[in-house]
Amino acid sequence: MKRIFFLVILIILVLIFQLNILYFISSLSSLINPFLIIAVLLLLLYDLKISFFWVLVGAFLIDIYSINFFGLYLITYVLTIYVANFFFKRFFTNRSLYSFIIISMIATISYFVFLAGFSQLFYYIHISPYSLRLDHIFFLSVLYQTMINAFIMGLAYFIALYVSDHLKANFIFKKQF
Repeated sequence: MKRIFFLVILIILVLIFQLNILYFISSLSSLINPFLIIAVLLLLLYDLKISFFWVLVGAFLIDIYSINFFGLYLITYVLTIYVANFFFKRFFTNRSLYSFIIISMIATISYFVFLAGFSQLFYYIHISPYSLRLDHIFFLSVLYQTMINAFIMGLAYFIALYVSDHLKANFIFKKQF
């Protein structure tokens, strides 16, 4: 119960940071997605259940706050986490620096593909009056956010390596008494 309460409070704080504080720093609002970074980090450090809970609660709150069709971000983030989990389980089974960086890049690109695809779909079937503009600014934003998320995940890897025991290879070294 304490863990769920802690996760919900952390989700609210991250979303306040992402949706309110980064919004006023206009150059950073389209380049940093801390909610996605933490969702992928939870997936890589713990498991799919914790990351899925993070995505469900957080994307629901983002959908409430958003002017887009309700459920757009929920669908987008859930599919993004499943794609990241698929690549992590199938291709990057170890928890190393390169797997953190590549999985964050895959998650960021798949997030934008799903967001643009569902936004256009909902617009063309007249469910939503809004759609993303797929111009050079959108594609530059995808490129910049992919690079920045990869850099932040690299930093998060070293922080997790220092703080947590999830990434240490304890079975390799013998304990000497």
